[in-house]
Amino acid sequence: MFGEVKIVQVKKTHGDIPEILNLAEEHHADEIVSVLPLSLIARLCQTRFKPIIPVPKLGKYPEHDHFERVLSVDVVSVPLMQERER
Repeated sequence: MFGEVKIVQVKKTHGDIPEILNLAEEHHADEIVSVLPLSLIARLCQTRFKPIIPVPKLGKYPEHDHFERVLSVDVVSVPLMQERER
């Protein structure tokens, strides 16, 4: 499906999309397999990347089932303190 593949695993917390994009550019990445917060995945979808995410089998002990490409995410949220004031 992807031909020759080079996997680069980065084990660190990322600050924001520019940092993630710089990292992808540094490694000449064509794809990003993402384990990121939903808000970052949503913003990543607005770039040239459409991240790939692991999807688990559901059950008592979830395990990896397959991967899916995220095309878009619509996050509608409000800070909890504002929610409390309503």
